Amino acid sequence: EGGMGSVYEALRDEEFEQRVALKLVRRELGSSTGLRLFQAERQILARLEHPNIARLLDGGTAEDGAPYFVMELVEGRPIDRYCDDHRLTLRQRLELFLPVCAALSAAHQNLVVHRDLKPSNILVDVTGVPKLLDFGIAKLLEPAADGSLVTVTTRNLALTPRYASPEQLRGEAVGTTSDVYSLGVVLYQLLTGHLPCDVEQRDPVAAQVAICQEDPLPASAVIDQRSEGFGGETTTARTPESVSRARGSDPKSLRRKLSGDLDAILAKALRKAPSQRYGSVEALAADLRRHLAGHPVSARAGTTTYRVGRFLRRHRFGTTNTLLLLLLAVGFTTALLRQLDETRRSRDQAVEISSFLVDLFESASPDRPGGPEPSVRDLLDAGRAKLDGALGQEPAVRAGLLLRLGEVYSRLGDYDTAGDLLAEALVLLRRLHPDGDHDQATALSDLAVVRYHTGDRDAAEALLRESVGLRRMLGEPDDLIKPMNNLAAILLERGELGEAETIYRETLEMRRRLAAAAPGDVTARGNLATGLRSLAAVLQTAGDLDAAEPLLAESLDLRTEIYGADSPMVATVLLSLGRLDEARGRLPAAQARFARALDIRRRKLGEDHLHTALARRDLAAVEVALGQTASARAHLEAAVATLIRLRPAEDPDRLEAEALLESTRDAALPGSP
Repeated sequence: EGGMGSVYEALRDEEFEQRVALKLVRRELGSSTGLRLFQAERQILARLEHPNIARLLDGGTAEDGAPYFVMELVEGRPIDRYCDDHRLTLRQRLELFLPVCAALSAAHQNLVVHRDLKPSNILVDVTGVPKLLDFGIAKLLEPAADGSLVTVTTRNLALTPRYASPEQLRGEAVGTTSDVYSLGVVLYQLLTGHLPCDVEQRDPVAAQVAICQEDPLPASAVIDQRSEGFGGETTTARTPESVSRARGSDPKSLRRKLSGDLDAILAKALRKAPSQRYGSVEALAADLRRHLAGHPVSARAGTTTYRVGRFLRRHRFGTTNTLLLLLLAVGFTTALLRQLDETRRSRDQAVEISSFLVDLFESASPDRPGGPEPSVRDLLDAGRAKLDGALGQEPAVRAGLLLRLGEVYSRLGDYDTAGDLLAEALVLLRRLHPDGDHDQATALSDLAVVRYHTGDRDAAEALLRESVGLRRMLGEPDDLIKPMNNLAAILLERGELGEAETIYRETLEMRRRLAAAAPGDVTARGNLATGLRSLAAVLQTAGDLDAAEPLLAESLDLRTEIYGADSPMVATVLLSLGRLDEARGRLPAAQARFARALDIRRRKLGEDHLHTALARRDLAAVEVALGQTASARAHLEAAVATLIRLRPAEDPDRLEAEALLESTRDAALPGSP
């Protein structure tokens, strides 16, 4: 039973069967006003088409003249119950909430305001997809005299007071910002376990006064309070500990996560005056996405301290961008100072170099006018463009800049650009230092990585052997590890397991010594994790799975501890463990590891990154073995598109993905086994 009618589960029994929800007007509301409201809801639903809005399937008039409409049957739980039942974290709750915002934004774009948003009108189905429903008191927006969009007044409508906006309760005209307020109430409840205004123990008049006049406590300040259920819908007392546990946290940690951005976002959504709230649902959603990405949110003052703080938190140690920025800054500075010392350039040259660095990094300042913060790629492109200036014409300095830029472009996966820069750097360094030097060995090693990723294994091997020889000649044992490890990787691919295992064991011992000598050195421990995974790879290829598995487990533990569970470094080890599971015939376990690795790479590296494509291929191979052809085909089509763009036609990874894709197409043909 709803405010305007009754809803039945029904079965369409015509050419095809379909379980649906059928809504009939209540007989006691059969007046012309009631019928108009019911017909208005049907008309509103007819104009809404969104994956997160329950769809209108059919409509008509019953034999007694009462209108009805048929809707998609959503079998799910209210969003608050779903979140608690599944113990979703704050991040997961926000990610689930964003599609609700998208659905409501689509309704607003179709000039529809919902006016009755609450958890029971947002159901999450068994697949985890939220659906917005019950537009029973929704209204089409109408233009006001000033050009804004408003609705008629809301007196006498069957709204839900504890989720209604102040202007709704006062019977005033409402617009889209009224839905923003109600969304804010729902979000406050999802994140804290409390309503923003304590109205459950008050009489209706006092409750309305509280909602219209009392500012809610910051979300982080209510965690220690005891709650009598959500919105008065249950009578089970909820302690701060139970609320926090339902969010995968503890009270102290939950308060910390809510304070700051989320406090500010909720406060802005719940302002009493509509003009002081977010101007649209999309603006609210945009701030939530910024928060999830670690970017500054518009709800907070845009001070330099805050914006820089968000930047550093977003790129805390271990994330790709931080490493790139640190590499860029430290690498440029070190290289340029070395070049200055070697060439003994004048004071004017030092000023020019300083100006180059200042100009480049000021372009990334959070306070720069004229647009959003530039990405790392923007910063690199700006630096590359500056190479054509007077500074870049000095061969020693130009070589150093080319080397550092090429290394960072390579880490971003832009191997074509990286190859051009590193090849030019190597030519300059050979000319400047015919007998070889540290930077030349680095250029050889870095260019080898690029050649490997673009499919030229022979060139990569030659460059790596030259780099290893040069490092040994220069007496740089610590710098031997990277080129030796990469050389062993190529040998492993070619099946030359004996030499590959010898190199991997030698470099692993080097890494263990370095890590033991400096137990607090995160870099040394990270390198040890890489060495463990590398030796495991050759042992696995040789069929010694028992020896490989503990090495991979140790590597996974180290990388998770150092970089965090969502790091691409962790994804790499997950893929190795997945292949080991696959080799042992543990296909469901392999599929789970591959899926987790793909999820990390998609979020951290992007959809079109080479490593994302390779993770898709590995997952698809297991799905093919499990008979999950449709899912495998979708993954392979995306993987092949990326590999065609990044790898030559004869590349083994590309050929394997293309062959797998063809097999899924063959399986779909009539008569295929």
